[in-house]
This record gives sequence, structure tokens and C-alpha cells, in this order.
Amino acid sequence: MSLSGLSSREAAVISAGYAASHALVVGIDHYPADRWLDLSYATRDAEGIARLLEKQGFDVEVLLNDEATKLAILRYLENDLAPRLQTNDRVLFFFAGHG
Repeated sequence: MSLSGLSSREAAVISAGYAASHALVVGIDHYPADRWLDLSYATRDAEGIARLLEKQGFDVEVLLNDEATKLAILRYLENDLAPRLQTNDRVLFFFAGHG
């Protein structure tokens, strides 16, 4: 199959052998509970991974700090991502933070 005429995203997806590629990237530097020390690089790492995955043709959702709650993660996975998944899609979950 020729990849000419396709966007870089379409070409990356086809060449990887997947119908579509999805990623949820979570980065948490700041924690509201005093028992957890704040981190310095988790959100920066998450943003870097998100950029790299986008270049590889992934559809990326990023949740950082206060956005990255358990409820927000589950909502995205169940309500946004799951209904879009098709046979031969791939899903990547990246987490940077305590845990």
C-alpha cells in the first residue's frame, strides 16, 4: 500500500498496522494532600510524551494536575474513548506522578 497522499498522522497509523491509535496522558505535579510531596517534572514529561505521540499519529487526550482526577480519567475512558474504539485500535495510557 502506498502512503503517498496521506497526512503524516494517517501514514503513521497505517504503517503501524492499527486502525487508529489513542492515548490518554496524565501528569500530576501538584497534590492537594500534604502527605504527597509536589513533583517538578511530571507535567513536563506528560506534555513531552503527548507531543511525541501526536507526531506518531495518536489521538491524544492530556489531563494535567487538577484536571487529572479519578472521575475525569474514568469519564474520558468510558464516555469519550470507549464509544469510539474499533477492532484493531490501540490504546496507550501514560501516567507521570506519584503512584
